Amino acid sequence: MKRILIVASIVLAFAITAGAQDVATGITTCGIKAGLNLAKHTGSDTDDNHSGLTSFAVGGFVTYVLMAHIALQPELFYTVKGWKWDDGFWSETGKFTYLEIPVLVKYMVPMEGNVRPNLYAGPSAAFLLSAKVDWETELDSGSNDVKDDSKSTEFNLVVGGGVDVPIGNKTATFDIRYTMGMSKIDGADDPANVKNAVISILAGFGF
Repeated sequence: MKRILIVASIVLAFAITAGAQDVATGITTCGIKAGLNLAKHTGSDTDDNHSGLTSFAVGGFVTYVLMAHIALQPELFYTVKGWKWDDGFWSETGKFTYLEIPVLVKYMVPMEGNVRPNLYAGPSAAFLLSAKVDWETELDSGSNDVKDDSKSTEFNLVVGGGVDVPIGNKTATFDIRYTMGMSKIDGADDPANVKNAVISILAGFGF
């Protein structure tokens, strides 16, 4: 997994260097995005009692053209990740909120017409804002704050694709992405092998 992150970083650095002469074109689009998160846990320390959590993400982006069909797109998201766990006697729902900063290399597929498909990939860093686990049994229920027991930062690899559709002087944007956790979220000295993974379905407008 670490090798994948390293490769993605090298590709990102190469794209920035190769397109440096065109960076003067500057900001081409900035905008907002929001949508649905389908979150879950991955890793060898998860089990069959784990299931996914439906949550949300909201944020913004800026797109810089680097060269023909290639752009750099830094983003900033408030995103909710987590999981559900139920063994029939004890159930819990974990909700972790993050401030996440993806930095994506975006390839705009050449195509005639108004619909502009694109593919993208890149690393992201996420900073933990809150972490709570709600639990319930047949006799009792409660909520635990587990932020102090969790890693304050996680690193991810983002891959996805979408379409941009010009509407007057604005652009509607739709995309789907997979954010693969590259680091464990457990803050213990001997952390459990548990990572976040999220499929996000997003829509937004560029201005």
